Amino acid sequence: MRWIDFGRLRWRLLAGNLVVTAAGAITVAVGVSLAAPLAFDHAMDSQGAMAGMGTMMNSSVRAAFGDAVGSALVLGVGAATLVAIVVAAVISTRLARPISSLAAASQQVAGGDYAQRVHAGSGELGDLAASFNDMAASLDATERRRHELIGDVAHELRT
Repeated sequence: MRWIDFGRLRWRLLAGNLVVTAAGAITVAVGVSLAAPLAFDHAMDSQGAMAGMGTMMNSSVRAAFGDAVGSALVLGVGAATLVAIVVAAVISTRLARPISSLAAASQQVAGGDYAQRVHAGSGELGDLAASFNDMAASLDATERRRHELIGDVAHELRT
């Protein structure tokens, strides 16, 4: 058995959250890359700051601004990505845990252990857990009645 089974719901949820994170990071990077130079030019032109500078100074100021924005963007997207990975891992685990518990309990019921119950939380998973518990209780009661019937029939046949 592999340590990480990427077919499991937890890992698929994590992968889905990371795809959303990547799309958001790319959108932010492209948006800032397109908007920052225009905003910088507009701010500098409205202040008249670039009017007295030479062409070489003007291009070096723009290059320095581009480098600063690029560095800030890399740091910001990197930090946001790390936070998103942690949050996505926690959320994926919290969503997958009750489903895994329900799957394990259903395997035990399928094996004949009708006393299995799962914690009924809230929402759709809570409804599913409650339905599972009702089903297991019904199977348990049916199995007890079957044993009683077999015992009664065996007793009657002996007498």
